[in-house]
Amino acid sequence: MASLSEIVRKVTTFLLALFLWSHAIFVLNVPSSFVSRCAQYLRLTISETILVALLVIFSFASGAGFWKPFRSLLYIYAFPFVLFWKFLYWFVLALRALNRWFTSQAYQSVDTLLVEQKQSSAPVATPTTPAPKTTAKQRVKEFLSFLLRPFRRFTFLWCLLLLIATHKQIVWVCLVVVMLHLARRIFGLLKVMLFFDPYMKRGIERMFTIVGNAKDTIDAFSPGADPPQDLKTRWNEAKTWKAITGFLRDEYLVSRWAWVIGTLTFGAIYVYIALLFSFVYFGIARIEGAPLSWINALVDSLFIPLFATELPKIAVLRILGGVHFTLALTVGIGTFFSFLQRRLFAIRTAAAVVNDSLIEKAFQEKFVLVGAQLNIPAGSSPKQIPIKGQQEAGEQK
Repeated sequence: MASLSEIVRKVTTFLLALFLWSHAIFVLNVPSSFVSRCAQYLRLTISETILVALLVIFSFASGAGFWKPFRSLLYIYAFPFVLFWKFLYWFVLALRALNRWFTSQAYQSVDTLLVEQKQSSAPVATPTTPAPKTTAKQRVKEFLSFLLRPFRRFTFLWCLLLLIATHKQIVWVCLVVVMLHLARRIFGLLKVMLFFDPYMKRGIERMFTIVGNAKDTIDAFSPGADPPQDLKTRWNEAKTWKAITGFLRDEYLVSRWAWVIGTLTFGAIYVYIALLFSFVYFGIARIEGAPLSWINALVDSLFIPLFATELPKIAVLRILGGVHFTLALTVGIGTFFSFLQRRLFAIRTAAAVVNDSLIEKAFQEKFVLVGAQLNIPAGSSPKQIPIKGQQEAGEQK
């Protein structure tokens, strides 16, 4: 089913690129009456029809992950050059196939003899184990994931559709989707804050492992011997982590940058969650027939500790407002920076230990010597670089 999803993504991306570039070079022009007829057929407004079409097209053209949507955008942007490259590629393949056919016709008897000799002298192939087949449960799960892709992504398109929708059924669908997206964002935020320590611990252990392997490789190297293949990689790792840990152990710089980055991060998260809550408030008010514009819902959501009582007197809105108010107080800026400060202290402590091991005098001498060994000009022998003791002995002679 993953192959089916990929095929649908490629076909949709190709058709979308063909449609957009046909408009760009004035080859194709879709009249507005066509959109109007589609809207009448679907019993939707023109704005609803366009947004639903965008949701479906973007869902099929984006695929899963981060790089596939990015690749789809690049493909659409460079579509004429892609077509030209494809034409050259298939033209070269056609020429090669034609050449092979001419060759096979000219030397058919000789080729047949060589094939027979190879078949007679070829060893018996051992049977290979077949690849495990995808179970029916996995196929159903992948198929459902493919169908539900429009509902799991493109949050702001759903929010925009919630604003302009006129049919109550569409408002209900948009409201449920936006509430699910909001719940997933809140769950992800709480998951990071409550269960960040195991990930941080694994990251610190990974840092100790990388630096330890780099130190062992550099310490085990003898200046007169041929350098191992991974010596340059380990040397670069030690250099990189020396710079990183040297910065992290500086309490003044780290604390100042933590305040800057932490403030920006907290502000972005707070505004994003408040924005999603405002759409939920607006959608519930529309369904209940309460007078609440989206601008007022956004202001109430941004300043929920002050304007929680300004929401319409609807039970569902009161419950959601209470959840939002509790979330804003519990995960406030004080809690966020307290969380950040405790983790930074642990990271700084680990960075100080690693940096101390990398700036030791004995290791630094070996590190400089290995760096000189790796920067030998092409064509010279590694043994031409003298060691410090050899230089002193030569001067005494």
